[in-house]
Amino acid sequence: MMLLGIVLHAAGSYNNFPAGELWPYKSVDVHVLYSVIINVIHSFRMQVFFLVAGLFAAMLISKRGNTGFLKNRTQRVLLPLLVFAGPIIIYCNHLYSHGAELMALRGIDVEFDHSIRLYHLWFLY
Repeated sequence: MMLLGIVLHAAGSYNNFPAGELWPYKSVDVHVLYSVIINVIHSFRMQVFFLVAGLFAAMLISKRGNTGFLKNRTQRVLLPLLVFAGPIIIYCNHLYSHGAELMALRGIDVEFDHSIRLYHLWFLY
């Protein structure tokens, strides 16, 4: 499943969807096959991830109980998120703005949103 994520993201620039709708950059070498690949992988990949996550959550609850589960998730997910959210946001904004500048030098028009979001951690919401 993880490797399919690499295939999916690699195909993102070459699909025939409009640029910016699903992917911020669009190559001139588009092909409908890449859109098919993206749609097929999207049809099941995240559902499998959530199923596996649910199985592991159920296993953790059965071993440690509800309180142990919440304590474990707080220590392993919430605390690191709270500690590192600020540095991650600053670092990502720097990388994205620098990348947008480099792409503009090459004549590629990219809009960069400077708002503070943790969208790259969507799976934790």
